[in-house]
Amino acid sequence: MSLKSIHTFSLLVFIADRVPSRLLRLVESVHSQIYPHWELVIIAPSAFQKSQILDKCLQKDDRIRVFSPKDLGTVYSLLPLSVEYARGDYLGFLGSEDCLSESALYEMARELERSPSLKLVYSDEDFVDESGNRCCPVFKPDWSPELFLSKNYLGDLTIYQRKRLLDVSGSENWRPSAARFDVNLGFVRGLDPSQIGHIPKILYHSNLSMKPTGRALAKGPCPGKFQPTVEGLKILQAHLDRNRIPADAEFGAGGSSYRIRYPLPANPKVSIIMPSACKLHLLKPCVDSLLSRTSSPDFEIFLVVNEIRYAVPEQAEYLHGIGADPRVKVLVYGDQPFNYAKLNNWGVNQTDSPFLCLLNDDTEVVSPGWLSEMVSLAGREGVGAVGAKLHYPNGRIQHGGVVLGRKGGFHAFRFFPSDAEGYMGRLYSVCNYSAVTGACLVVRRDLYERVGGLDEEAFPVAFNDIDFCLKLIDLGYRNVWTPYAELIHKESVTRGLDDTPEKEERFQKEFEIFKGRWEIMMEDDPLYNPNLSVISEDFSLTFPPRKRASCLGTNDFSGESAERIHNNKDSNSGRQE
Repeated sequence: MSLKSIHTFSLLVFIADRVPSRLLRLVESVHSQIYPHWELVIIAPSAFQKSQILDKCLQKDDRIRVFSPKDLGTVYSLLPLSVEYARGDYLGFLGSEDCLSESALYEMARELERSPSLKLVYSDEDFVDESGNRCCPVFKPDWSPELFLSKNYLGDLTIYQRKRLLDVSGSENWRPSAARFDVNLGFVRGLDPSQIGHIPKILYHSNLSMKPTGRALAKGPCPGKFQPTVEGLKILQAHLDRNRIPADAEFGAGGSSYRIRYPLPANPKVSIIMPSACKLHLLKPCVDSLLSRTSSPDFEIFLVVNEIRYAVPEQAEYLHGIGADPRVKVLVYGDQPFNYAKLNNWGVNQTDSPFLCLLNDDTEVVSPGWLSEMVSLAGREGVGAVGAKLHYPNGRIQHGGVVLGRKGGFHAFRFFPSDAEGYMGRLYSVCNYSAVTGACLVVRRDLYERVGGLDEEAFPVAFNDIDFCLKLIDLGYRNVWTPYAELIHKESVTRGLDDTPEKEERFQKEFEIFKGRWEIMMEDDPLYNPNLSVISEDFSLTFPPRKRASCLGTNDFSGESAERIHNNKDSNSGRQE
């Protein structure tokens, strides 16, 4: 792809207390860029001017400059001054012992050519050890606001529009890693998602010895790289306060992310819609747990049951008894073919609460604050559906969000241990997915009605919840998954499995309709990554990487596969998608 627009990138490197020996490696990686329009600005104390390493750096290229203010102060206090000193129209900040892939700036320029409205672009990254071996790739989603607030996942190769950066370069004196979080928080505030770009290619290589320990790396793909800090927490709370967001920031579960506790909306009343086959060994513990363990102060349960359930004495007795509780209402419909979407829509129409919760009757509450957590998120501006962390009865993960794939979608991290952190610590982070399961889903009533509820004509049993979530995305909303709403889910007990010819035929019909509507997103889920498998549910690597819909037909200058990067050698043993 030839480039018609020319952007100059200013790459800033801060050196505070010593000139690192690996600085030459960084400089060489910048000097080797196939895209020529750049400058490298090394910000260092004047005492380092006679450094042999700096001399070698300056001899490389006249596009390399050293900036030495009289009062170095803290690195962060220099940020606005350094941005003013830079000449490029886009800026990036590099670690002094890291390095770039040779196509990094070309890929950035190409992304800006493709989408001229972009104000910020970030890439995937990995690590390089002292022997030069690359490992631990970090493959990120496209812009995920909730994941970003949980951890500053944008990473080290983030390119900012200089004009905007001058306005938001911060005012507090934090150490450099925390300072970047503050800059990012200010920079993305008010941006439209279309102004934030992501290149799903590894364009940046962090020095492993300067990053997390081997123990941290063993937990997953470098979760320690985005580990929260006390300073970061202060920055996050200051950001909330500065923007008059009435919320409290704290360290999240496992200490691997930040958590923001938002207040409940002014009217947090929730109607829980629960179609049920009245299998009492499932229904009774479900309702009992809702009534006894849910700390949310204002909710009501609407049991949607078939009238034939009253023909069974034991079921009739239970329904009459539970209906005496003012928080429970039994809605009875006439005998008809099972249509999960229609039953939910009908139940919703019998309610008037501002929030709705679709819930399976084979669930049990684990965390008392589950409903308050989901409603507080669902009440946020721009949020569509909110999903919960669901466990199998044995404690393993059943649902950690829905990732779209060629078979429709899969539940992220299914069968993982209950205390697993997941890829990039996502099982401990409030984050965004394209969809969440209707087994436990909270949404505002006005949004439910705006998309017409669940599509009962096209998807009477399967895909109705995913289709509903994708319609919300089409309207400009984002779907959120939270690990702080936990329930047990027996899964598919209510409607059974698709294990008869009739059910299989119905499922295939629904799948074809779903594919016809959402095939592009099935091929390229923006909240996943084309370097990760759509066959496995564990965020493992795929080979070869899938082509992005927006990139089909273009040249690929970074043709290294995820599998090769991971193993640091040529290999054709990766999973074929």
